[in-house]
Amino acid sequence: MSLGIVIASHVDHIAEGVYRLLKESAPDVSITYAGGTDDGEVGSSYALIEAAIEQNDSDTLYCFYDLGSAR
Repeated sequence: MSLGIVIASHVDHIAEGVYRLLKESAPDVSITYAGGTDDGEVGSSYALIEAAIEQNDSDTLYCFYDLGSAR
């Protein structure tokens, strides 16, 4: 069983920043992220979050999100 992480944020730069930080401390963990809306604004996108989940290679995922609608 492999464990992975998905990060979802309302702001793309926050999601990417958390991703970069985690990759430094856990380089062997599959980590994907989604941030912002489809047009790059502040908000959440079901399609982007779903893609981040599907792109993660792990069997079991821990998902971290900043606000309820990102969940």
